[in-house]
Parts: sequence; C-alpha cells; structure tokens
Amino acid sequence: MYRSILYKVVGRVAHIQLNRPERLNAIDEHMPLELEQAVELANFDDNVRVRLTDYYSKLEAEANIC
Repeated sequence: MYRSILYKVVGRVAHIQLNRPERLNAIDEHMPLELEQAVELANFDDNVRVRLTDYYSKLEAEANIC
C-alpha cells in the first residue's frame, strides 16, 4: 500500500511509521503524500482515537548531539 511508511491500527491507536531506515528516514518523493493519506485514513476511522507517528531505525542506539 505504501512505499515509505508503515500504517497499522492496534486497538484505538493508528501507528504511522517512517520506514526508510537504509536512508535514515530521509523524505523521498513518496513520503509527503503517503503521510497525508495515512493521517486522513486515521482521521476518518471512527475507531481510532490516537495517531502515533514514529520512525523505524536499524540503529540500536541513537543520540541527539547538540
């Protein structure tokens, strides 16, 4: 269904996940439209109460360096 994201509903939570770990989840030409479509899908699902957006990482440890 999507190339750059994963979408699933678990209970009342819609999980929208960036899924380009080989490119460190950089935005490609498909991602903006896919994110928009996934958010709309979650918004119109009467069973969904929460949208959770995160990303898939193949790194085991991550840190923000200021």
